[in-house]
Amino acid sequence: MAQDSEPHQVEINEIEIKVMMAADGAQAVGGKLYVLGGGFDRINMPTLPFQYRFDLAMLIEVPWVSTNQPYEVVVELLDSDMKDAGYRAEARMETGRPPGTRQGTSLTVPVAVPVVASFNEPGRYLLQASVNGRPKNRVAIEAVAPPSAARDAA
Repeated sequence: MAQDSEPHQVEINEIEIKVMMAADGAQAVGGKLYVLGGGFDRINMPTLPFQYRFDLAMLIEVPWVSTNQPYEVVVELLDSDMKDAGYRAEARMETGRPPGTRQGTSLTVPVAVPVVASFNEPGRYLLQASVNGRPKNRVAIEAVAPPSAARDAA
């Protein structure tokens, strides 16, 4: 029984990204996450290559024991082979304990990350978010080119 409880305890104390989605627009204001056109997983590419601007909306859950300590969040775009596809954002963050927060309470941190990514060819891409070097969540995006765009690129 002790073997099962120890790994579970480690997970409880880790920072997690509970929600992550691509959105036409997102803002984190006053402890809330405002999302417009969220949850898409497909980008239509009228030309090749195609540059697209969108936001990544996230809710990061910080356990009580991890508050008041710096942590690093990295978001990167990967191709279908899990190789770098040209977009990376890094942020060093620290979540404090607001006055009056009950001891042991996890804190939810809304984050909106602007993304400008170039899609050089149609296919499946992943936006992967890591905390302190450990992958925590990812969103798949399918970049689709109409037959005419694919023909023009060839």
